[in-house]
Amino acid sequence: MNYAASVGYLESFWKFGIKPGLVRINTLLKNIGEPNKDLVCIHVAGTNGKGSVCAMTASILKECGFKVGLYTSPHLVDYTERFKINGKSISGANFAKYCTRIRSVLRSYPAKKEKPTEFELLTALAFKYFSDEKVDLAVIETGLGGRLDSTNVIIPEVCAITNIDFDHTQLLGRTIRSVAQEKAGIIKKGVEVVVPRSLNNKAIKEISKICTLKNSPLIFAGRAAGRPGASIRLKGFFQKDNAGVALGIIAALRKKGWAIKEQGIIKGLRNTNWPARLQQVSNSPTILVDAGHNPSGLKAVAQEAAKSKKAIFVLGMLSHKDHEGGVKAVAPYAKAIIACGVDHPGCLDPVVIERAAQRAGVVSRSFRTLRSGLDFALGSSRKNDIICVAGSHVTAGAALKYFGCPPR
Repeated sequence: MNYAASVGYLESFWKFGIKPGLVRINTLLKNIGEPNKDLVCIHVAGTNGKGSVCAMTASILKECGFKVGLYTSPHLVDYTERFKINGKSISGANFAKYCTRIRSVLRSYPAKKEKPTEFELLTALAFKYFSDEKVDLAVIETGLGGRLDSTNVIIPEVCAITNIDFDHTQLLGRTIRSVAQEKAGIIKKGVEVVVPRSLNNKAIKEISKICTLKNSPLIFAGRAAGRPGASIRLKGFFQKDNAGVALGIIAALRKKGWAIKEQGIIKGLRNTNWPARLQQVSNSPTILVDAGHNPSGLKAVAQEAAKSKKAIFVLGMLSHKDHEGGVKAVAPYAKAIIACGVDHPGCLDPVVIERAAQRAGVVSRSFRTLRSGLDFALGSSRKNDIICVAGSHVTAGAALKYFGCPPR
């Protein structure tokens, strides 16, 4: 298969949906040589911020001279973004090669054997790729939850849990306690756990219980501020908490004997590249693109975007997300909300967003496509306006392409 055929093959697994569980991934990994057992890993879960923590951690380790694999999800534009070694995405040809290998394994499955999901295929691909490339460390972001997430087949050097809030409530539960329990499912016996000091008290209580049961040290990371010579490249007040967790991970690795120098930490934070996190793509007007997609994430983005004055928000969301909560989170900071459709089978009708915005007392219009919504936003805005595009990774990725700056 070439890259295009590989993408088509993966998309054929969408019909299996999201199915938490470890049986299918373990079966697949056994059939490709259990590459997960070859890796030294860092495992990160959380509702928001886990991707940023992973990106910062990987950047620091790269600057310290290590060969570092980074597996994150979802992607913004191309599947290849999910698999990086020292900041460079897997090539399309290499991606296709690994997909072809996995397809040949699945063809040998008995007819009645349950097929893996798309995310399980991608996770197996990541482990195999990093194993073949003999990375020194692999930084692994969970996809959904933790306990039954397909990445939860590793014994990490250290794990971390970032911000905990409501998302995927149909699978993770409708209380902070239940969500925390699911995220804390990545904790392994005796393995140090890093959490932000700002974490919800109910979440801390549940994580502390599990750490006690598993004899796993619990480390509270403060905000990364005032470190001599250090500056955080990623924008947003919340990135200080995320950087604090990344530094907690680094401190845990140092205690285990990993040679991590201060200069590497400073350079790593300064050089972290993590697209569509309050990424500024224009100055006049100011245009920001962010992948925020749940109420707590959208609120944080809106607060940052509208620090000086209310902003125009261009929102495109997926139907399984809490659109009502997301719009309510943005509304206090919004001059207007432009609702857009996105090119994804799970697209939420933009009229639904428009009506939610109007109920929240915000001027709103809807457009069938993101391009038409962005055209309208740019055509009707003034030079000193602030425009923020958000609502999903699909929206953010399409916006970056629209503005001519797709992720590397």
